[in-house]
Amino acid sequence: MLSRLLPALVALAMTFAPSAAQTRPAGVDFRSSVNLVGQATGEDNVRSEFVGSLDLFADLRLGTVTVHAYVEANTTPRGGGVSSRVPFANMDAGSALGSDGRGRVQISEFRLAWDAGRRVVLHAGLMDLTGFLDVSRIANDENLFFLGQPFVNNPTIIFPDYTLGATAQVGIPQMPSGHLALSVASSHGLADNPGASYGELVRLDAPDKGVFFAGRLRWAADTWAGSIGGWATTSDKSAGVSGRRLPTRGLYSVLGISSGVHSLNGRLGLASGEAGTEPFVGLTYLGTVGANALGVGIARTPGLPSFVDHQAEHVETFLRRSIRDIVYLTASVQWLSEELLPEGTASEGVWIFGFRLSAAL
Repeated sequence: MLSRLLPALVALAMTFAPSAAQTRPAGVDFRSSVNLVGQATGEDNVRSEFVGSLDLFADLRLGTVTVHAYVEANTTPRGGGVSSRVPFANMDAGSALGSDGRGRVQISEFRLAWDAGRRVVLHAGLMDLTGFLDVSRIANDENLFFLGQPFVNNPTIIFPDYTLGATAQVGIPQMPSGHLALSVASSHGLADNPGASYGELVRLDAPDKGVFFAGRLRWAADTWAGSIGGWATTSDKSAGVSGRRLPTRGLYSVLGISSGVHSLNGRLGLASGEAGTEPFVGLTYLGTVGANALGVGIARTPGLPSFVDHQAEHVETFLRRSIRDIVYLTASVQWLSEELLPEGTASEGVWIFGFRLSAAL
């Protein structure tokens, strides 16, 4: 089914193309980042942990086509550590693991971006859909901002992991700064498959696999930006060991407002499926205190994708300081209510204290 839908998305993008594509000079751009995170809590059955990640990005420009590659490496999470026992507390940990749960080096993205005209760009290949659909200036980057799940991406969108798919980004002439994104992809990415292998990734018609569809309309002005979107999947996924079905469709929205050094971001989500309806609301703030960046986030969030029908509270605050040009040190505190924790972890929620050393080139 996915192999028939990808050509249709290409044709849709070409329908909107108003003029010849703009050619950029050939060349290669490289970027990289490293992230070291330490977290601890007072709970006896949650071990303190130190994890790291390395990200390497390359963009090869070939006229109207850009080849994007992303290589990612993770250390192995500690057994019984924070990221294992409280998976919602560190979205940078465990994003590149093998089937044995050990850290590895992997190609997380390899895709083409084709500039089909002044208002249309088509992306296809191995890709992370979150960067096209659920975007916020202050609540998407776990290297510099929040680590907690509801402050990185909307948990009511059951995104596939790094997956094979395509996205068309279309500018809307009648709406200044308006953009439409339409995505179609396999419902199962690298980490969604039992073996976390590239062989499984390309078996698009394997049992239990389906298609993930999503769209988003975004508009912006000088001091604010907003978006609204929806998603659906033909695949049935279950929540961890419980076996209960995850939502299969939903709506979501992002609204951001900025004034001087202050930014406020709100996220809403509503997902539904066989097991019922899952609502989400999150609010994040980013400002400056002297030479420091201050972030505060609060959310009423479901426990997706680990738990179905678990509504809970999650709070995070951080203080980040640049210690030398591209190097940043961040201190953070999180509180998660007991509904977001595996049974027996804590009876009245858990406090998590952390630090992060990050650098970007």
